[in-house]
Amino acid sequence: MRLCGRTQALTDPTDAASWGLFDLRTLNWDACAVEAAGLPCALLPEVRPCGSRAGALASEWAADLGLPAGLPVAVALGDNQASLLATLHEPERELAMTLGTGGQLSAILPAGTPVPWELLAATHEYRPFPGGRFAVVAASLCGGAAWAWLPERIAHWARELHIPCPAADELFARLDELGLAAQDVLRVRPSFLGERHAGSLRGSIENLDLTNLTLGNLARGLALGILANLKEMLPPSVLRNRARVVGSGNALRRSRLLQALVPQVFELPLTLTAGQEEAAVGAALNAANLA
Repeated sequence: MRLCGRTQALTDPTDAASWGLFDLRTLNWDACAVEAAGLPCALLPEVRPCGSRAGALASEWAADLGLPAGLPVAVALGDNQASLLATLHEPERELAMTLGTGGQLSAILPAGTPVPWELLAATHEYRPFPGGRFAVVAASLCGGAAWAWLPERIAHWARELHIPCPAADELFARLDELGLAAQDVLRVRPSFLGERHAGSLRGSIENLDLTNLTLGNLARGLALGILANLKEMLPPSVLRNRARVVGSGNALRRSRLLQALVPQVFELPLTLTAGQEEAAVGAALNAANLA
């Protein structure tokens, strides 16, 4: 708003949908929800289509930013959608996976695909996406945090036993090695902090016997569980006809084991993103066609 010298704010569906007051069917504010929240409708910004022009860069901001005045400025979009714009080259044929502290798995639906509103589940949500499309997104509370749990526990047990423990980087590397050589015998459910759709869920380890609780089996079971948890949150229909998984996030980048297991879980090849600051790149792409 200020960049353009506007007196009234603007937003687009990708951003407005995160406010909790947006109607995904009409792609506008939900009048009933706004009224129930006790907010005046005039307080909410006007919703414009994705990639719309908000105005031109005001001269005072142009001087501060070292840019020419009058440059077109796009209406801002949501950071998740901006990241997807930057990372997916064929959005309707790829899956986007991010493993940071949490985890996210996203699939873009082709334009015009009917959204099955009557079949919506708490495990995923539909988010507006540029081009008149929707992104189907599943988000786990423990992605990279679940992977970090195992070396943290090992270090904790070593302290309790008063024995030396390797540094964290060495532990991660060794767990990768052991997990790559292990078998798929343990199933770890990594919902250590619950899930957005089920706060009371907790983690578990299944299929234990007297001999199979090895670090390699545990590391492999945990990595498989992290990936399978995300996959199971999305409807099977949106996983079909995809060509690859595009991965990002430090947990995925740093773990050879997680990378190796993505093709096993999804039956698709994995490509790691080469760039950084994906949301900023996506915001620029969203504005690229402004005149």
